[in-house]
Amino acid sequence: MCTCEPFPAFARMHRMLLVQLSIVTVAAWALALYAGLQAPWVNDIVAFIEPGSGRAMSTGAYLFTVPLILLVALAVMYFGRETMCRVPFTRKPGLECALAGAVFFLLFAISLTRTAQALSLGWI
Repeated sequence: MCTCEPFPAFARMHRMLLVQLSIVTVAAWALALYAGLQAPWVNDIVAFIEPGSGRAMSTGAYLFTVPLILLVALAVMYFGRETMCRVPFTRKPGLECALAGAVFFLLFAISLTRTAQALSLGWI
């Protein structure tokens, strides 16, 4: 039984944000999998993308870290609805959804950037 029924605005925004996050997560995973098929699988893909960078990251970690974070965020949002309803971050559910949407959009943009960079290496 959902105890958030007295808060229809929260329930509506949560459902809308959950659908949008699901679409973004599926898109991020699909693009990362496609880039994984095209990109070279090396121990240090960052050296190919940014030769002057001092950090090292394998192709798998480079492509699949952000989609994994999106998947964990989706699971937390889905299973933590009651907790989010009972313990609000702010008094305005619209502000909470806007903040969460901005964070998810930023993560999706990072995922797209990494996918595009890995694909550009695969097509050279």
